Amino acid sequence: MPAIPWRIQFELALIPVYGPERAKRSSSVLLPAILRDFRKMLTKSAPGVIVSEDYNTEDRLTVIHLTGERILSRRGEMLVLRSLRVGSQEIILSGVIEGRPGEQI
Repeated sequence: MPAIPWRIQFELALIPVYGPERAKRSSSVLLPAILRDFRKMLTKSAPGVIVSEDYNTEDRLTVIHLTGERILSRRGEMLVLRSLRVGSQEIILSGVIEGRPGEQI
């Protein structure tokens, strides 16, 4: 059975909080905004330092927790999302970056 992409897992994690229709709309607005802000934080961090941030939804019904790091290599800079949690639900990141689970963002 193929793994469910992490962006779909994110949407599915919002369903118990918001219901299917609102979860779909919320994820299409929330995730890009959160990732945009988190990329800025990673860009400002020192390479190899793990960065963590919590984001509350506007209505404060759930918290989205991200960890990531900035990696410099011969190929250039990579901004890597290492973990993503919605409330208490951990989202499985399927990519592998530098030998560890993560997704380039």
